[in-house]
Amino acid sequence: MPPSPELTPTISFGQVLQIAILVFGIGAGYAMLSSQGEGNKVALRIASEERKSLEIRVRGLELQNARAQEQYSAIIGILSKMDARLERMEVAK
Repeated sequence: MPPSPELTPTISFGQVLQIAILVFGIGAGYAMLSSQGEGNKVALRIASEERKSLEIRVRGLELQNARAQEQYSAIIGILSKMDARLERMEVAK
């Protein structure tokens, strides 16, 4: 049977070193995640502002397109009236 581990109430230098490394690692991980979180907040704010500016541009283009459609419809109406008048003039000859 293998020897059982011996428990002593003393703390060795190796154990102190392991605890220090563990605490340092946890602190460094937390600092890195916190920094990443701040970076993500900034990136999210920038993306939100870009989205808002794109929405404004899209609305402007939609309005411009609607005006162009109205002008196109008006031109088509005028052309159809001109065509009808030409037809009547040809029939009248």
